[in-house]
Amino acid sequence: MENLLTAKETDLLNFLLRQTSWITASRISIALSCSIRSVKNYISYINTDYPSLIVSSRDGYMIENRQLCSRLLNESDSVNFSDSENRTAYILQKLLLENKRTSLDELADELHVSMPTLDAEILKVRRELDIQYLSLKTKNGVAYIDGEEKNKKKMISHLIYEQTKNFFGDLSVLKKYFPDIPVNEIKKIITAVLHESRLFIDDFTMTNFVMHVCIIMSRQRPEQNPDTAEQIVINEKGRAVVAEMCRRIAEKYDYRFSEENITDLTFLLMTRLIPSNLENLTMEKLELQVGHEVNDLIKDIQRKIYSLFHLSLFNTEFLVRFSLHLKNLLVRARNNIELRNPQLEAIKENYPYVYEVSIAISQIISSTIRIKLTEDETAYIALHIGYLVEEQYSLANKLKAAFFCPQYYSMHLQLGKRIQDTFQDTLIIADIYSDETELQEERGYDFFISIMPFSTVPEKPLLVISKYFTTTDIASIANMIEKLKKDKQKQVMKNKLQFLFKEKFFYADAPFTDWKETLSSMAENLETEGFIDEEFIRKLFDREEYSSSAYGNIAMPHPLEKCALQTVISVVILPKGILWKNNRVNIIFLLAIRQEDRALFKDIFDFVTDIISDDQYLKIILQSKTYKEFIDNLISYM
Repeated sequence: MENLLTAKETDLLNFLLRQTSWITASRISIALSCSIRSVKNYISYINTDYPSLIVSSRDGYMIENRQLCSRLLNESDSVNFSDSENRTAYILQKLLLENKRTSLDELADELHVSMPTLDAEILKVRRELDIQYLSLKTKNGVAYIDGEEKNKKKMISHLIYEQTKNFFGDLSVLKKYFPDIPVNEIKKIITAVLHESRLFIDDFTMTNFVMHVCIIMSRQRPEQNPDTAEQIVINEKGRAVVAEMCRRIAEKYDYRFSEENITDLTFLLMTRLIPSNLENLTMEKLELQVGHEVNDLIKDIQRKIYSLFHLSLFNTEFLVRFSLHLKNLLVRARNNIELRNPQLEAIKENYPYVYEVSIAISQIISSTIRIKLTEDETAYIALHIGYLVEEQYSLANKLKAAFFCPQYYSMHLQLGKRIQDTFQDTLIIADIYSDETELQEERGYDFFISIMPFSTVPEKPLLVISKYFTTTDIASIANMIEKLKKDKQKQVMKNKLQFLFKEKFFYADAPFTDWKETLSSMAENLETEGFIDEEFIRKLFDREEYSSSAYGNIAMPHPLEKCALQTVISVVILPKGILWKNNRVNIIFLLAIRQEDRALFKDIFDFVTDIISDDQYLKIILQSKTYKEFIDNLISYM
């Protein structure tokens, strides 16, 4: 008999099956909220039972036999109850989703455990229920969940989200929890009403909304008394849209939604709706639609973010989308509406600079409305900011190339234009030559593109492509651009290594066990040497209180404001790691940056992101015993 998968092993296979390329252990660990060692153990256990199901390379891991993987996941519906996490989830799911009292003897039989083991699991269930102000009660050998219906619905939502957050955008995950409800048909009805109303919601919001409709339909039958709705102010157009959705669902599936149900669903949806015709929304119309408060807040954000990061937020397309998002965000914050973002950890790990900008924006908003925003809300802000940051960064860092093609009618001009159009966001074709003798290397090209080899060796890289400009040629140019951009970034960092790092602020294998103690010690040493002051330290811990600065195995603590007296980076190497809130951290970069040097901030974050994404290089850095070894290892990476 084949071994059943544990819950974490199932999550791991589900996650890997959705990947289209190699993925590192560190990224898997972030997605599954576990350590890198645990990831490698899960993979080892799986491959012991199913040899080479998961293959590895220097780039990470990948599913080798996707057909076998799919079969195992389909079979994993028969839960492995030797896993405590699976047992706890099963008890919660049974009591909440089946919405009935359950015999403890029957529950022990279903889980194949003794009564003492079941008692231990029930203690864990009670702790989880406490979060939503619910309690698990037992009477005469029967278990049931006691509490307000609205809190039970919240708990169901939380349970489903936690078990499926790595792929929550996939609507099929809901079928497991609501087998008797036509999930896909309900989505079709919701989509049709939104389309007719010229409104739009993203895929994650759609799955979340469908889930709440299913929760209502699964728990509340027409003959039951509904919850008493809270007195809330809602958007009447939004309510009309939701009422039409409910009418069509009720008509097709013989189900009645109460007025309270419609109000709850409206409140959930109205803070995520945006017009589908955004391209027709001018700045003048936008200001009327979002109101003075949002307009004033946007201006404050623009001014402060430019001061902090030298980043312009004046792009019209961005302002339209972000203003509408901000208007909805304020409603959610003031009415305590929780918006989960399954991409939170991925955004923090892969785009730390964008996330830092988003944290600063969150703090500006929080200080204005006197309500602290959640990290999930910050991650949604990052989705808006990310595109703008990358667009501005690419514009400021476009590469410059010369194109050489012998003249045949106007072929050299046409081909040069095709290259320019294809890479307009990252490349400037500065000159087009038809005669090699005309080439002028002193014009500052980053590389040359040609349809034939040069007779002489140019000083800058030469890329030879075909005259047909095939997909292979496009890939070759894209790879060259990426390589040269990274080389430029690394050269910038290489030139600044001695400036940024000081031997007296480098600590290898330090005897720290607590992150607060570590950070305090690092900061005090910088203060003693006159690089920072007490105000810097206070703001440093304020930033940590707002959101953890740990990204994967690396922490980059810093105040949001660039308020150091002198620019420096203090480094602590921790081969065994310490727990930094929810992350196990092996390297700490304490960033002390003057306002005048704030342009360095993005370069530092991009550089460290590269380190995070390379498991092998991270190991090399961790082996540094002295300051010289550390600098030599950094340079070797470049």
